[in-house]
Amino acid sequence: MIAIFLAAALSCNSQQNSKYVNTSPSGDRRLTPLGCLIFGPWEVSPINSGYNVSIYHNDSLISSYGVNYNNEERNLVFQLFDGGSLKRWSKTDYVSKDWDKSKGQTIVVSRSKPKDGQIRSIYSTGKWTVNYSDSSLTVSSSSDTTHPINISAKYLLLGSGELKLSTTIQFDTLLNGKLVRCRKVLTKDYSHPWIDGFE
Repeated sequence: MIAIFLAAALSCNSQQNSKYVNTSPSGDRRLTPLGCLIFGPWEVSPINSGYNVSIYHNDSLISSYGVNYNNEERNLVFQLFDGGSLKRWSKTDYVSKDWDKSKGQTIVVSRSKPKDGQIRSIYSTGKWTVNYSDSSLTVSSSSDTTHPINISAKYLLLGSGELKLSTTIQFDTLLNGKLVRCRKVLTKDYSHPWIDGFE
């Protein structure tokens, strides 16, 4: 609920007059795109069990269906920092009174920020880049690291509390007996488990 409220209160402005937040003459505060990206950590939206896949030939939609997130995608949390560095961790590393050793999983009931030491392992290898002119975002770490991340997408929606990413994959397939080029569009929604703001 916090993220949804802040998304309405602090929308994003593509005109970057200051680094993180712009204030209009009337006093309205708007986050810059950079401010939106680093406002807090990101996770796949917990209100969605998966993401959408749409198949197109030229501009015609052929099919659309949902795909469930796997455990790694569902548990991964990452945070972007000014300058291109990032941190990432798994929800299974949360130290919580809700930790159930018999089930081998954790149930997170609070969206408040963990205190120091309440996340067992945080990994800081990796980097991220963004191109505001074409809305492309890349977040990556080495594939042989723990909890790897590899995002190469365009943001369709960027707010203080929500991020919608779209990845397009070109492929050849048979359609009505002919080999044609199609595109697969994967759309994923992200939100903040908590807000850090700017220190």
